Amino acid sequence: MTFEQRLDRITSDRQLHGRFLQHLSALEKSGHQKLLRLKHRWDLTDEDFLGHLVDEARHSAHLKKMAHSLVEDRDNLGPLTKNYLTKLEVFILRALRLNGPVHSEACYVLLTHVIETRAQKLYPLYEANLAQKHSNVSVQNIIDDEGEHLALMRVKLTSLGLSPSILADAEVFEEELFQIFIAQF
Repeated sequence: MTFEQRLDRITSDRQLHGRFLQHLSALEKSGHQKLLRLKHRWDLTDEDFLGHLVDEARHSAHLKKMAHSLVEDRDNLGPLTKNYLTKLEVFILRALRLNGPVHSEACYVLLTHVIETRAQKLYPLYEANLAQKHSNVSVQNIIDDEGEHLALMRVKLTSLGLSPSILADAEVFEEELFQIFIAQF
């Protein structure tokens, strides 16, 4: 089943759609919590970072509100949803350590780049599916924010001068995680 077919299946079933939104909200919340830990661990306090931190919290709340408009009960999140970003972060940290000392910003930039790349694949397809069904659910504001985050990470990634293979390997690993994640729907 293609991703587009899976999205069509998800958005055609109110319960499944609500569950999907709950999981997306949990991933955004996890991103916010991960950013908070990075902020404290490495004292990341520039304006772009703090804006990103706020955006992730707002995205989580928006998705949660939309989920609650579709379903009342709370879904039990599976372990992959709960640990998605942690697994990716551990993979990235290991890759960075294999290539020398870990720069304080490198993990944040790589992790964010990989996740925002996924968001730019996922959310526009999801938004198109919702528009086709004339749904009152929309993620356009998230698409706009994530696009800004990705553009910023591209600039920062270039300035870090990391091996392109680290990013490529992280993107392959994230794709594997995503395929497992999406299969639950």
